[in-house]
Amino acid sequence: MTRKAFEHARRGFTLIELLVVIAIIALLISILLPSLAGARKTARTQKCISNMNQVAKANHTYAGSFKYFMSGYSWDWHRNYSSFGDLQNAGSSVQAHADQAVDIVRRMMGADASTYGRITDRMMDRNYGHLPAIDGGFFSEKLPEPVVACPEDKSTLIWQKNYLTPLDGIQDTGDPDAGSLPPYKMMYPFYSTYQYVPNAWCPERQPPYQMYQANILGGAQQQGNHLLYYHFPGNTKLGTRNLADVGYPSQKVWIFDLYARHFGKRTFWHAHEQAIQPLLMFDGSVAVRKTRDSNKGWDPRFPDDLTRITEYTFWPYSFEAAQALNSSGQDTVKGYFRWTRNGIRGVDFGGNEVRR
Repeated sequence: MTRKAFEHARRGFTLIELLVVIAIIALLISILLPSLAGARKTARTQKCISNMNQVAKANHTYAGSFKYFMSGYSWDWHRNYSSFGDLQNAGSSVQAHADQAVDIVRRMMGADASTYGRITDRMMDRNYGHLPAIDGGFFSEKLPEPVVACPEDKSTLIWQKNYLTPLDGIQDTGDPDAGSLPPYKMMYPFYSTYQYVPNAWCPERQPPYQMYQANILGGAQQQGNHLLYYHFPGNTKLGTRNLADVGYPSQKVWIFDLYARHFGKRTFWHAHEQAIQPLLMFDGSVAVRKTRDSNKGWDPRFPDDLTRITEYTFWPYSFEAAQALNSSGQDTVKGYFRWTRNGIRGVDFGGNEVRR
């Protein structure tokens, strides 16, 4: 090798050549990153659908074991079931269900009232309706249960990770219910992303049905704001819904997420027309549906008035996954599949609203 050739071989890259290589690498990264991010998002969506399929299997197995009664809290307010003295003598169905939830967690976690106190200020059926099925052995028989958390629901995943120190998890995510009392906050690690529609655990009308008048309140209903959900006239008996009473199982939503997290660049409130999300139907199938394709639902306060539908204000707080679309910071939305006309006997998708 000549001296000139040797010096040329030792010279390596020039600055321009190095910059060209860096630019090519940056271009390749910019091309590949969106596809990789899209692949990860698709994987999380499929994981969410898989989770919901497992929830469906657990719920149907539960129903098959208990005369087709749906999974949910079943304690009556006028009876005592718990071995914990402070979880007895409930004065309402709502309180009895909260007592049952706390009883399950205490027993499964090997804890007592010093860790999980009595909850007196919250309804547990919405996002904790899976606990009776876990207690019955229809999930993995452990708490927290991984499959009840959507992989896009970062808050619930953090709470599950910090299940022994829930307040640390809340510090990381922010408190979604700052007005709640400490015993309820301790339950966050056992929260489920997936929410049961109200009529899966509450009757559509307040019995006796034959005495029902249009101006008398029915069962669960939506209040004016999206975070104020339910009202129970008298002492409505809860947790008595039966799968045999579902009119159109493949067309009626059983479980959904409050937020449509998987499709598009932003997260929508489930009742926004733009929302698209996986929905668990009563026949156990999971289908990705657009909210705008759902029937508009009803207003449970006036079930015999076909012109009335539930409308309420979505006025989100800073901690919420979705924000308002209106520049005023609040949107008026419809009830859709959460408030299906005629409840579990009605139709959400693939047919006209019906009465039976």
